[in-house]
Amino acid sequence: MIIWTIQPYSVYQQLESKGQFYCDPEKSENLKENNFQVAYNWIIKQMKRRKILPHKDVKVPLWAWYRRDYKHVRPDFRWIRDSEIEVCMEINIPEEKVLLSDFEAWHFVLNDWYYSPATNEQEWE
Repeated sequence: MIIWTIQPYSVYQQLESKGQFYCDPEKSENLKENNFQVAYNWIIKQMKRRKILPHKDVKVPLWAWYRRDYKHVRPDFRWIRDSEIEVCMEINIPEEKVLLSDFEAWHFVLNDWYYSPATNEQEWE
């Protein structure tokens, strides 16, 4: 399975020099917020339920894109300018090591919102 991840250039440099990279939770501003930590714990639990077991050094999952705008194509985020240089890296990984999620639905978990499977107003009520 081909997926893409957007990472700081320093991650690319680490991969080039050491051949591996693990997310460092201490470098994530978002993980310091309680709702992010709870949501990340939920996604880790979902991965374990599906037998997607991380390497012993992995503390948090690495986010990547499989599809963008309903197409399986390399995402183009050049229009987003962050304070640091970022790179888009292509990863070829076995499907059984990936937990696909819906980007929009993930925000329901992240923000502790109610998610309804209803597809119309009648089902909602």
